[in-house]
Order: sequence, then C-alpha cells, then structure tokens
Amino acid sequence: MSSDQTTAGSRRRVFGLGALLVAASVVTALAAFTDPPVDEWLYLQARRSAAPQVLAWFDAALSAPVLVALCLLLLLGWRCRALVGLAAAALAAGVVLAWALGVLVARPRPYDSAVRGGDSYPSPGVLVLALLAVLLPVALDVLTRSRALRRASAALLWLVTVATAAAEVQAALRWPLDELGAAVLGSGLAVAALVVLDRRSAHQRCTDCPWQQRPPEAGPETAPAPAGGWPTRVQHPLYRIALVWTVVMVLVLGWLALTRGIPRSPESGVMGTGLEVPLHVGLLGLLLAGVLLAARWHVAGAVVVALAATLLGYASSVEYAPGVAVLLTVAGFVPALLLW
Repeated sequence: MSSDQTTAGSRRRVFGLGALLVAASVVTALAAFTDPPVDEWLYLQARRSAAPQVLAWFDAALSAPVLVALCLLLLLGWRCRALVGLAAAALAAGVVLAWALGVLVARPRPYDSAVRGGDSYPSPGVLVLALLAVLLPVALDVLTRSRALRRASAALLWLVTVATAAAEVQAALRWPLDELGAAVLGSGLAVAALVVLDRRSAHQRCTDCPWQQRPPEAGPETAPAPAGGWPTRVQHPLYRIALVWTVVMVLVLGWLALTRGIPRSPESGVMGTGLEVPLHVGLLGLLLAGVLLAARWHVAGAVVVALAATLLGYASSVEYAPGVAVLLTVAGFVPALLLW
C-alpha cells in the first residue's frame, strides 16, 4: 500500500468518524425529545409485517456467551497489540456509553412490550455487534493478510447485526431508533479506534503487523508549518470561517445570556435556576477552545467541537424554548461540520 493510499484511507476514516458523530447526535436527540416517538410509524409497520421466523434465531446473538465469544475472537489480531488494546478499550467504552445513555435518555420501552423500563435507547447488544462488525474483520486481516476474508466476514457480521436489530423490533423489545443509534454508536467507536491505529507511533510494540510494514505517511497531523510558525491548515478558508463563526456566536450568545438571561421553556425543570448561565457559557467556551485546538491538532479539536455542540444541543433542548433550541443547536454544529 502506497503512502498516498494510506493517507487517503486515514482521511476517509476521519471524515467518516465526523459523519457518525453527527448522526449519533441527531438520532439520540430524536430518541430523547420526540413525543410521540418519531419512529412510531416504522415500529408499527415492522410489528404488523409478517417477518420471517428466521429472525427469531438471531435472538441468540444477544446472549452473553455469544457476545463474549465474538469479543474473544478479536485476539486473532494478536500480531497487532495496538489493535487488541484499542478494541478492548472501545468495547469497554461502548458498554459504559450504552449504560450512560440508557440513564440519561431514559426512553421507555415500546408500549406493547413485555419488558418495562426506561432503558430502551440504545440497544447494548446491537452496539457491541456493530463495533465487532468493523473491528473483527480487521483482526482477521491482520492474522491471514486476506482482503477477501476481511470483506466476507464484514458482510456476514453486518448481516447478523441488522437481522438482530430487526428481531428486537419485531419482538417489541425496542424502537427502531434504539437499533439505529446503537449501530451508529458502535461503528463510531470502532472507526475512532481505527483512526488511532493509522498512526505509526501506536505500533511500536506490535509483532509484524500490517501497519509496521507501511511506508511513513505525511498526514495532516505531520504537515510542515509555514515560516510564521502556524500549521498550513489555519490558512484554509473553511477553518477561518469556522473560527469567525464560533467567535461571533460565543460573543453574541454569551452577551445575551449574561444580560437578558436564558429564554426558558415553561415545562423545563431539570436544572437549578442558578446553573443555566454558567453551563451555557462554559459550553460556548469549550466550543471556542475546540476550534482553537484544531489549529494545531485538527482531529482532536474537531472531536472537542462536536462534543461541545452535542452537549450544547442537549442543554438547549432542556432549557430553551423549542424554536430557540433548534436555532442554537444548528449554530453549534456549523463549526463542527466545517472542521470535519
């Protein structure tokens, strides 16, 4: 694989990670704040359809022994210790994320479900299956160096993931958005691990792994700085637009929050009355800090901006009037999309 191909692959993964991050934020917001559920019609259609009985077979894919066995197959990529370590970290992060979102979103199970509770979003099992559908074929590729096996295993694992998600909906265990969000979150964590793996410095302790055999690449993180000392990406027009947009938004919204207060929704009662202004000012500051960080470390800064925009959108949906919340959420995601 040539250096140009490697760099192009790295950039595609970073762009894909940004798209998955935005998609996860949108799906999470739809699952948390739409009443009646925005996916109710799709859920009813799935329940009324004469789904094949074979879908019931995929319930076993969500059992603990099967999921543990599939996770242990990641050890097949033992030649790349970085892959095994990052896969374990991504799995742990996925379990914690599924639990945290289940508590924070608190989406009730479908009204005709035999299972009661407020932990419908996301589906932990589908999240883990989606993560494995991305990383397990990579582990097989590391072991066998067979791209055909990698493609075949990826297609098979995604088939199992989709069928398992459909089986959960058909069994009235979860809503369609619970499955879609889980698939996006799981694949996002896996792609984030692959973005880290693309750095040669992550493979110093590996044993003859494919990344060690690739030629050095001149990616965006190692681009030389011009004579002024600033990286060349600062001169890109999209970065300048993102920086100006963020500075203006922080100044305008910060001034409005400090002088006129927060335009709260009458139904809001989640946060204490003294917390709203410091929280929003802090999130705006985090947004600006992410854009400035992207001047030197582009990927890390873009992730911080997307995270700040997601938190700002969540806080806005809780505390602002609906029209103001939508406007502020869109404004917060503009610099994130520009950077990605």
